[in-house]
Formats: sequence, structure tokens, C-alpha cells
Amino acid sequence: MPAKGQHYSEETKRKMSKAKKNYIPWNKGWKKPNRKSDLLTGQNCKFCSIPLRGYQKRFCSYACEHGFTKGKTHEDLYGIERAKEIQDKMSKAGKGKRIGYRVPRKTEICKVCNSLFVYKVSYPSKFCSKKCSDDFQRGKTLEERYGSEKATIMKRHVNGTKMHYEEILEQTKILEKEGFRCIPVGKVIPDIIAIKNNNIFAIEVEKGKPHWEKYTDDVRKYFDDIIWILLRDKERKMVKG
Repeated sequence: MPAKGQHYSEETKRKMSKAKKNYIPWNKGWKKPNRKSDLLTGQNCKFCSIPLRGYQKRFCSYACEHGFTKGKTHEDLYGIERAKEIQDKMSKAGKGKRIGYRVPRKTEICKVCNSLFVYKVSYPSKFCSKKCSDDFQRGKTLEERYGSEKATIMKRHVNGTKMHYEEILEQTKILEKEGFRCIPVGKVIPDIIAIKNNNIFAIEVEKGKPHWEKYTDDVRKYFDDIIWILLRDKERKMVKG
């Protein structure tokens, strides 16, 4: 084949024509064998009336079958008796079979925007979105949000944690008087506590922006120094302070 935009010369065309003379093609005199599936059956399509062949039963194509059955019931297609037999057979075949597992869901009306939404039973919700949840809770006390009983339990938990940390600080002071060097880890816990030359360092390993403000004066007094290891763009940088 010549390249795009080029043509055979007259001499090349003559050579090609001469080479093809007296050439007998492989399909010369070949006839398609008569198969029963290709022969006409004498029946016509029920939808478009085209003659049917052996491999076609009642319709010449799926489109004709769909057009013929669209909008019709079993009674219209097969008659009352035959339709009842088909329905009984389908009902019997489907009994006892488990349909795929479905997550139980319920519907609820949002307390803020009054819109209907669906939620999973395992994760109950009273709001359709986080925005509505935030709008409902903004500016309200724990009693208004969760009720008096749940609010009391939550306050006990918060107060209990605070009281526990105060007890830790009291025990720290007692131990320091006895000659121990203590580091309470109730509020701020360093990534690494390192000891070198009898000095104790709090080491923080950060890939993003460091939270410098979390080491207040109350926390710093227990360490000799704070070391920040910053890992950015495959580089390691140590910052003290």
C-alpha cells in the first residue's frame, strides 16, 4: 500500500493487473449451505409481520418482543389459566430464598429545617446534616441539648478528669519533696522523653505546623528543654524552645 497522499504509478498498476490474471479466488462458485435455522418457517413476527426464520420463534428481534409485551399483564399475554400457572410457579420458586442483606433504615424529620431524611437504625440521628446539628447546639447549655440526666453524667466525667489531674499534681509535689524528679503526663504527653547528661528533654516530632502554644509555663517547668523535630520535604530540622 502506498503512503498517505501517494498513488501507484501506471507501470506498477500494469504489473499488478498482469499478476492477477488467470487467478481463481477461493470463493468462486461457493454457495451458502442451506441450514434449517436460515429457512423461512412460514410464520410472521407478531409485532411487525416480517417472515420468521428457523432460529426465530415469535418475534424477529428483541425490539419487537419488547414492543409487543410492553404495558401488558400475564393475563393479556397468556390468558387467565396460563397466567395463573406462571404466577404460582414463580411464587413457589421464590419461597424460602433470602434476598440480599439490607441495612435497616428509618425516616425522621429534621429538628432544624423540618426536612425528611433517612438514617441507619444502628446510627440514629435527629438532624439531616452536620450544619443543622451545629445550628441546633450553638448557644445552648448541656441541659438544653441532652436533658438533665445525660448532662449530669457528662459533667461528672469532665469534673472527674479534672479532679484526677489535680490529685496527680499533689502527688508530684510530695514525691519531689522526697527527692524524686517527676514529670506529670496528664495534659501534655511528648512524643519522646529523652535523657542526656542528667537533663530531661521533651521531644515533639511534627510533619505539619507545630503547636508551640501547648507547652505552657506550667508544663515547661518539668523539662530542661523542649526540642521540636520538623520533618518537611524529606528534610530533618531540630528546633529548641
